[in-house]
Amino acid sequence: MASFRIEDFPDFPAMPPPPGEVSNFVDPESLHSVVFGVGVSTMILMVTALGIRIFTKAVLMKAVRIEECKLCSMQGSLLGIC
Repeated sequence: MASFRIEDFPDFPAMPPPPGEVSNFVDPESLHSVVFGVGVSTMILMVTALGIRIFTKAVLMKAVRIEECKLCSMQGSLLGIC
């Protein structure tokens, strides 16, 4: 059995890939663009839903309560974090 140095561990996989597969450590596949697209579309839906709620409560019902103010501040905080 060959002896390995601790510095060599990041340079090779823990086990060989399954039959018919090839390891790609240089340019691996990524789902970054899919996750980004889902996040952006969800935020657009969130802003739209809150806008409809605020419009309904403020303009149509003329009954704005503290709940709507809390929702706006929480959404602003969430969008500020992202």
